[in-house]
Amino acid sequence: MRLITKLNIGIFNVFLFVFIYMLLSTIVAYFSSKAGFKRGSDRSWIKKEDKLSVYLSEFIFLAFIIFSIFVPVESGTNTFYIGLIVYIVAFLLSLYTNYCYVTAPLGKLITKGIYKYSRNPAYVCNSLLILSAFLLSEAYIFLVFFFLFLVSTYFTIQVEEKYCTEKYGIEYKAYLAKTPRYFLFF
Repeated sequence: MRLITKLNIGIFNVFLFVFIYMLLSTIVAYFSSKAGFKRGSDRSWIKKEDKLSVYLSEFIFLAFIIFSIFVPVESGTNTFYIGLIVYIVAFLLSLYTNYCYVTAPLGKLITKGIYKYSRNPAYVCNSLLILSAFLLSEAYIFLVFFFLFLVSTYFTIQVEEKYCTEKYGIEYKAYLAKTPRYFLFF
């Protein structure tokens, strides 16, 4: 393992996994509910002073996607097989998360499905995707992306929680009290 592996564009690069993850998650979301899908891309609620916090995590994730184009997968290793398991978990959770999000009633707090167990399942899924990229490729640079994404999404979540508290009030505060921020007990 090394920080930056040999970079090259190839068919069996990490991007293949990222592309499948992103494409199928987007297709499931879009065809499950076009109105819910549109809600997911709405950024009108972000206040000017909060834009850096929100867009930084999106920029880091985009940089991860672009970088994955150039990093080959190290198949046949133990970490590859562990990474494949982490990837499958992230992929399946992402499909379910997107489905729960887009099919939830518009204008209502989302507390059903996976949102009973995590207030931010999409961030959990994307974090697992980045972690799987590290394991699939054995390139430590993906651990850097992983930690940068965790830190940046923490601040994004703070902004989202502030917005949801303003919009949903007591209902959201009750949801905060009973549902972990990430998953299970976190």
